[in-house]
Amino acid sequence: MNHPAIKRRSNSFTLIELLVVIAIIGILMALLLSAVSAAKDNATRAVDINNLRQISIALHVYCDDNHERLPWSNWSSNDRTGWLYSCVTNLPSGGDVHAPYIQQGGLLWPYLRTPKLYMCPRDRPPDTNRLITFSSYMMNAAVSGYGRAIYPCLRLSQMPSDGVVFWETDERYYWLFNDGANPPNEGVTARHNNGGIAATFGGAAEYWKFDTWHGLSDQDPQAQQKNRLWCYPNSPDGH
Repeated sequence: MNHPAIKRRSNSFTLIELLVVIAIIGILMALLLSAVSAAKDNATRAVDINNLRQISIALHVYCDDNHERLPWSNWSSNDRTGWLYSCVTNLPSGGDVHAPYIQQGGLLWPYLRTPKLYMCPRDRPPDTNRLITFSSYMMNAAVSGYGRAIYPCLRLSQMPSDGVVFWETDERYYWLFNDGANPPNEGVTARHNNGGIAATFGGAAEYWKFDTWHGLSDQDPQAQQKNRLWCYPNSPDGH
């Protein structure tokens, strides 16, 4: 007896099925990598927040020990010890450009004594024209009146408690690390998903997004209005 031919399904995948599986795996991998990246960034932010809180505590203790006077900001000066470093001025010419800047001579060093507290874990500065390679954070030059270079610096009680005193400087521009202080319009880092960490005179540490930062840092001085970044107390606009 003749039986009709029976069609049997092949156990192999078709090309379309393989492409669908590959696409699903690709989507899952992308979601996993995004989650891992977000987790790493959150961990790095936590380190930066801790670092800047510790630096802020050290700042407060220094002020308590010095009649409320804030430390020199290291603003455009290599002949005066400031919060971040002391500077050796009699070194021979032609040597290491980083040699004059002594982290352990900074005014906050006796309260911190840990180099890691000065660095974002993602900041790995190359040995190039960046003079300050041992700190990711800079002081707001408002404490010395920006270009006025006021010395002794202002008192802590003169500054707004929510005003920003330290922040992560934009590592893409080496010239922002020529000393220990910057004005707000020189920018904040882009390491942390378009934002960075800043600390206030009151001791808080916060994450700032770019749009929030630039909304204040780019404020026209003609507005005659201080804000949390431009917070020099003895001028109408904080500049």
